[in-house]
Amino acid sequence: SSSNNENEESSGGGGDTAEQQSDEEAALSEETKEDKDFLDFFERYQTIVFNLFNLTSIEPSAFDFFRNIRSIDLSHNRLKALDPTLLNASDNLRDLNLNYNQFTSIDKGWFEGARTIERFAIDHNNLVDIGADSLDYLERLKLFQAIDNRIEKLDVKLFSKNTYLEVVSFELNR
Repeated sequence: SSSNNENEESSGGGGDTAEQQSDEEAALSEETKEDKDFLDFFERYQTIVFNLFNLTSIEPSAFDFFRNIRSIDLSHNRLKALDPTLLNASDNLRDLNLNYNQFTSIDKGWFEGARTIERFAIDHNNLVDIGADSLDYLERLKLFQAIDNRIEKLDVKLFSKNTYLEVVSFELNR
């Protein structure tokens, strides 16, 4: 009799295993659907605004889920630098606003993954120097503003690769 119970449990356990696998597959399928829903949620956004957050840094992967982003506003923070990979997933980015931060320079690496930027504003920072090749990746750049900074000189080659450039503004610099 006790042997019968062990056999029933043993054979019942085999059925439970197949049922457990089915439940696990369903759960995995549901997780995959949730992951897709999560990513779809971010796909809808075209504008990111993180102004007035007092940010001092941004994680390199912060914008990775925003595949259709067209505009990023990081103005009125305390940023001094951006990770060179921050904008790597920004294939559709057109506008970048870095006004009112604490940048002292522009790193060419910021734009390697964001070559579609057309309007770039970095007003009211502490820019001292803009390297000759800093904007080379921004071949579609139409507007560049660096108003009220501490720039004293510019390299003649600064805009040599920006063939679509229409507006450049350096007012109120030294």
